[in-house]
Amino acid sequence: MEMIKVKFELLGIIKSPYGKKFEIEVKKGTTIGDFLTDYLKYKKEIVKFFVSTVAGKKARMDTVIKNGDNVVIFHPVAGG
Repeated sequence: MEMIKVKFELLGIIKSPYGKKFEIEVKKGTTIGDFLTDYLKYKKEIVKFFVSTVAGKKARMDTVIKNGDNVVIFHPVAGG
């Protein structure tokens, strides 16, 4: 399986064993949602509320990550 290098920045309450800002190798064809569920072990029910950008542009959870991408992910928090 071909691997690609991607830079991630996780903002807010999102936790990661890799820290908040890191570069990691993932399988080619991985989506942002796959990364959150397969690598960070978040449940799909939670991931649907996350917001992400790739190269500063809003991206969906089904966006395929490409080699060299800069991905920022955060979970908007609401309160009352």
